[in-house]
Amino acid sequence: MPACCVPGCKNRASAEVRLFRFPTGEVNAKRRKMWLEFTGKNDLSDNSKICEFHFSEEQFETQRKDGRK
Repeated sequence: MPACCVPGCKNRASAEVRLFRFPTGEVNAKRRKMWLEFTGKNDLSDNSKICEFHFSEEQFETQRKDGRK
């Protein structure tokens, strides 16, 4: 089961916890750099994930009708 890559975070993917993949590709290079700085990592695989608890509500781009981010 995937887990959050933020140091000290023990959250894993579940019905209560959503994980988000690191941004990839040239178009997302700036966003990926910000995520790497936040985690204190130099580089991570494209499969690395961060849980929803490390984002504020205004950082989400859209809200779904079912309430998921």
